[in-house]
Amino acid sequence: RYRIVGPLSKGGMAEVSLALQQGVQGFTRVVALKRVLASHEQDRGFLEMFLDEARLAARIQRGL
Repeated sequence: RYRIVGPLSKGGMAEVSLALQQGVQGFTRVVALKRVLASHEQDRGFLEMFLDEARLAARIQRGL
């Protein structure tokens, strides 16, 4: 669903990449893709904060 174009930033807990979101009938959108680093995959507290951030970003993008 996403094709990574290149890195944008990397911190101690996650990395952000420039990516293309691809869909049906040639749909393509440029997005920033944030991924948790492997060293934090098992940290439940961090994962909850990460998901909260993603939910908030989705609401902002939709204009809610």
